[in-house]
Amino acid sequence: MKAAALAACGLALVLAACGTPPRERFYTLMPDDAPVPATQAAAPPLPAVPPSAGQPPAPRRPALQPPALQRVALGPLTLPESLRRPQLVMRLGERLEVYEQRRWIQPLDAEIADALAERLGRRLAAPVATLRQAAAAGATRRIALDVRRFESTPAMASLDVLWSIADGLGKRLADGRTEARQPCADGGEAALIAAHGANLDRLAAELAQALATLPAE
Repeated sequence: MKAAALAACGLALVLAACGTPPRERFYTLMPDDAPVPATQAAAPPLPAVPPSAGQPPAPRRPALQPPALQRVALGPLTLPESLRRPQLVMRLGERLEVYEQRRWIQPLDAEIADALAERLGRRLAAPVATLRQAAAAGATRRIALDVRRFESTPAMASLDVLWSIADGLGKRLADGRTEARQPCADGGEAALIAAHGANLDRLAAELAQALATLPAE
């Protein structure tokens, strides 16, 4: 009887274990607290050279505004439809695998916007708002982003973004494209998230550089 009771207890434990759902894991693209060097202020314009006799004066170059003095907002940000989900999506050859128990801490478009705003703000030494924040209403520089690729594979994180910068009235001032690929250190999920973060660092650096070249308002 004792052996039968032990066997029944063991079977119950096995069945209970089989019925336990896998534990969910949540990931974020937000950077840690390591400092990021602020973008250097634009260099002062070269002194004007007196025109030669009979030559018209050279046109005055527009003054540049240090990025820290610009009020910057990110958005709108668009994503491919396949990524509009909370789960981590992995490309395995020609197949896309959706990992039900591996999720972003918030919708991916919001997560990318928040993580990029944090990185860009560190480089500009000034806060950068997203469209979900009230501070975006007074922005003098608005950055629209079309994320064409945010791809995960076991070996690589890839990013392809078309971006444009407009003033507070919607006039386009600059546009560009950032493509970045970062290998995963060990093929694990943590390394993949870190690689995506490195790609966003690259995007933030290019946006900061573009902002530094814009004329003063």
